[in-house]
Amino acid sequence: YGYFTRPGQDRLTISAGDVTGHGVAAALGALAGSSITGTVELIERMLDTSKSGPTVLQALEGKLPANVVAGFGQLLQTPHSPSVLAGVINEVFCQSKSFLRMTATVMNLDLTTGQLRYTIAGAPRPLWLKRSAKAPGFEVGALASAPSSILGQDRSARFTEQKVDLQAGEAVLLYSDGVTEAESPAGQQY
Repeated sequence: YGYFTRPGQDRLTISAGDVTGHGVAAALGALAGSSITGTVELIERMLDTSKSGPTVLQALEGKLPANVVAGFGQLLQTPHSPSVLAGVINEVFCQSKSFLRMTATVMNLDLTTGQLRYTIAGAPRPLWLKRSAKAPGFEVGALASAPSSILGQDRSARFTEQKVDLQAGEAVLLYSDGVTEAESPAGQQY
């Protein structure tokens, strides 16, 4: 898991992933996913892409091949778009031609409005503790999710971005299938 925000910005990017497998191979996969999000955080800190992105792309138009400008545009969108960040991780995992597979949830929260944009890639749907419309208090539900593949499984996969508006005091709980597949000492799932 990881998160980042840029000082002076009112957005928080959150990612939680669970690599398939166990042992050294799984640890290396987790490190790869973490390294990608760390690189995106570094790019955001250096470029402040929310302000400079469109200007940079305009300056590159016609001076570089279109596919290079398109790739750079995707990179500039990554800190702000959960679906683009999931796509970048998927592309890296697929390009590695290795064992790397990961379920993940990627989110971007606007801290001033409460708007949460998210993408779920094969992970369990996060729980949403939201204010009840029927009575005082809260209800527990799950965030909506379109079907998707796990990261690293299909290079052509597209990840759907969805959004909800969180109210003050509401919460979202991310978890992996390790929670739902936990077993008792006797080997029985809870």
